[in-house]
Amino acid sequence: MAATEVLDLVVIGGGTSGIAAARFYLEIHPEAQVVIVERDGAVGGVWGKDCKERTYDGFKSQGSVRTGGFSDVPFNPPIENVDENNFYDAKTMSVYLEEYIDSHSYTGKTLRERVTFNATVKSLEKIAGLWTIKYTIASKEDSALLSRKVIVSTGPTSIPNMPTLAGSSTFKGPIIHTLNFARSKVLQNDSIKTITVLGGGKSAADMVYQSVKAGRQVTWIIRKSGKGPGGFVTGKSPLGSYRNITELAVTRIFSAVVIPSGLGPDTWLSAFLFRTKLGRWLHGFVERAANEQTKQAARYDDRPGARAGFKNLKSEMNAFFLTSPAGMAHHDDFWDTIAQNVDIHREDITHLTAHSVILTSATEIKTDAILTATGFRETFPFFTTTQSIALDLPHAQPLPPTEQNQWSALEAHATTKILQRFPRLANPPTIPPSLGDISKSNPPYRLHNATIPLSDIPSRSIAFTGYANIPNMFACSEVNAIYATAYLDNNLSLPSDAVLRERIAYNVAYMRLRCPTYGFK
Repeated sequence: MAATEVLDLVVIGGGTSGIAAARFYLEIHPEAQVVIVERDGAVGGVWGKDCKERTYDGFKSQGSVRTGGFSDVPFNPPIENVDENNFYDAKTMSVYLEEYIDSHSYTGKTLRERVTFNATVKSLEKIAGLWTIKYTIASKEDSALLSRKVIVSTGPTSIPNMPTLAGSSTFKGPIIHTLNFARSKVLQNDSIKTITVLGGGKSAADMVYQSVKAGRQVTWIIRKSGKGPGGFVTGKSPLGSYRNITELAVTRIFSAVVIPSGLGPDTWLSAFLFRTKLGRWLHGFVERAANEQTKQAARYDDRPGARAGFKNLKSEMNAFFLTSPAGMAHHDDFWDTIAQNVDIHREDITHLTAHSVILTSATEIKTDAILTATGFRETFPFFTTTQSIALDLPHAQPLPPTEQNQWSALEAHATTKILQRFPRLANPPTIPPSLGDISKSNPPYRLHNATIPLSDIPSRSIAFTGYANIPNMFACSEVNAIYATAYLDNNLSLPSDAVLRERIAYNVAYMRLRCPTYGFK
């Protein structure tokens, strides 16, 4: 169906970033014609309501109540849904977001009334200064929107990274990604008695725990060739004024000392910690303590009643380089539940049969269902490869040689500057041969401040929000929305193209040195 009305803004994605982007744009332009296109049947992304979307019983936040919710409406979940460390049940955030889009109205139209649900965007194309957004709803014919501006807020958890498993077409049971764990209702299927979970991060741990609690026989497989098991920490804060470790982690002093960023100014503290002998010793002491904290609570080597494979869950995470996934062990009985009830293998899979998973050791694991916690792909299926290249987005095709050489030269120069500031980054830990959902050969994001594609600056018609990986995501979503709106309104002064490229190259080089696994995104 052809579009006729020209909208002022289309926001693609109804997660927290998309909601924030639409809300702030309407705060500045209350008369604007704004539409949010959402793939699911509810807003919220990972917080989508009910089992029909993405939350499920037992799914808890890794953020504190005090860091949850937007700044204009306090997040106050029922006390019975908040644990002793101030983490909340995910379903309470789902309720909050549903109420949020109902309570915000502009010129008589709420945010909810501006959302097109269950709509899968097929393509975006800019023609004669206007964006055409084509989408489908279920089996209906294609629909289209015309808009002057677009904000893409699909986020980093939209497209599942499904592992390539030989024999998967012959496997008789379901193979379910984290994205669809809740809506699949796999744990409500009485015919499924045995479950195998693939992956080593927080999502894998959640599905393993929930499967055991549902009475299933569970096997947990973590690839030997991959990033390894996550560093799972308890939520308790070592400092009394903070209710949990997440609140401490988002403070300025924690960020400056424990997980410093090379993207800010080179302060005296940074110089002391990373370029003096005493400072390096102190930082190493804190880092070793953080690494050890992930092991002490688990007692991998001497936990009473643990199965033999429990030791395979011992993390090799490096707190400074962030080489492995990290996550929260929320439940008091998490470690006993896993240790006493789950068979854990640190092996790769060779293939599947009709009812089994076969490991490289020739071990056969009988299973009725496979749950994959294998991350998400950095891809935008509604953009062509040519568009992705032009918009500075990740893609599988190499850049043209001239452009690649330009970026390589800028990144090499940036690397020299970074290593002068952080000499330790010259000696990273060994990187596994396979990074799963991350491709070291694909060009990374090269958006300015994770928001602006360089090619769009002359027209200021498209921005991206929600692609910065930051613990305090609600605050980041709001800042990102303000920044994107200022950019689209031409109220944001930007330096020259050469300076922008230098900054982007510095960010790319820094992330690849600082996070040698995840930094390739």
